[in-house]
Amino acid sequence: MFTHIFSKAILGILLVTLIFNIGCKKDPSTLGLNVQPPGDRITQTFPFISNVSAWTFSEDSITSDERTFNLLGCYIDPVFGRTSAGFVSQVRLASSTVTFGTINTVDSIILYLSVNGCYGDTLSTQTQQKVKVFELTQGIALADTLYSNFRVSNYIDVSSPIADYSYTPNQNDTVLRIPLNNSLASKILNASEAQLASPDVFIEYFKGLYVCPDTTMPGNIILYHNLMNPRSKLSLYYNGATTPYNLVFDSKCARVSLFNHDYTTTLFGSTLNDTTQNSDKVYLQSLAGPRVKIKIPSFESWKDSGNVAINKAELILKVDESDLSIGNYPPPAKLFLVAIDENNKYEFIFDYLRNASYFGGTYNSTTKTYKFNIPLYLQRVLNGTQTDRGFYLFPESNRVYGNRVVIQNGVNNERIKLDITYTKL
Repeated sequence: MFTHIFSKAILGILLVTLIFNIGCKKDPSTLGLNVQPPGDRITQTFPFISNVSAWTFSEDSITSDERTFNLLGCYIDPVFGRTSAGFVSQVRLASSTVTFGTINTVDSIILYLSVNGCYGDTLSTQTQQKVKVFELTQGIALADTLYSNFRVSNYIDVSSPIADYSYTPNQNDTVLRIPLNNSLASKILNASEAQLASPDVFIEYFKGLYVCPDTTMPGNIILYHNLMNPRSKLSLYYNGATTPYNLVFDSKCARVSLFNHDYTTTLFGSTLNDTTQNSDKVYLQSLAGPRVKIKIPSFESWKDSGNVAINKAELILKVDESDLSIGNYPPPAKLFLVAIDENNKYEFIFDYLRNASYFGGTYNSTTKTYKFNIPLYLQRVLNGTQTDRGFYLFPESNRVYGNRVVIQNGVNNERIKLDITYTKL
């Protein structure tokens, strides 16, 4: 009897305790706040709208050798002015110990370039462009690092083009066909046995080609050419044969893309590299076009505000939708952000090295924005392990695609901003 009563009493105490605990259960996120100073409880978000400065800067040159595409063409962009692109490349024998036999007739020599896309105003009717081709008088080397401002005038005889060919580009074409002067065919066909002994020896004899647009006849688009595609070749027809001998572009060919821009008619051309005032718009263009310099001047003052943990830091850039030409000239699929080192050179941001995917930079076509996540960079600045000298921003894949974009940097939420979420420690 006593045992039964005691057991019921114990059961009742346990039940009351359980009900009390359930009724008093707190949200885990609020536990401990009653012992923290009120200022330490709150995680606050600060948009640095008025403290992000940005300017359009010129790009002297970029490395542009041995890339996926070599570009060719010229157009006038209503916002960015005239852009032109050409390339230099070696051309090699397809094999060693080539013999052409007795040469009775030299029929033709055709340069074929595989077309793998384009950039420019594809919505308008295409206008005629003119391309010129020159034989190189000096060689280039695969081991050399070559830049987009390569001084090709030192490598050709500008008075002696071997092609001056007009054509109307078509974005649906798979090949651009350029007839060359038969003098080049004769030179190749009359090479000695020693000069034809191997591809490596042959490029000392025939050093390569420079292919460029005539900028006095700008069109609407620039074509992307994949020289590694088998459709790209230099075809030599002789002795009435219908099957040519094909010289090739291969992975052992040194090649470099050359880019040129003329900003004299643009709104930003006269203010390039000017940091004396904050611009309401900044301009980004591939192919060694303008880049953007960004500074967050007031962030240094955070060092004096005590220990801070950066939880989130988003750099947000809004595309200028008032640029009505954006439909004809699409923005880059992705931008790239780098830090500036003590020599004013590019330095990878720690967030990118840690997680390139989370780092961001991809264009959001719905919100018309680009975003970068840089909390680790800012935390390192606060901790004293990173010196903040600002950032440079430019299109990713800016050596092989022609895209450009205008970024808003005006007032209120259209300005480039840095949204930070932090916790005081």
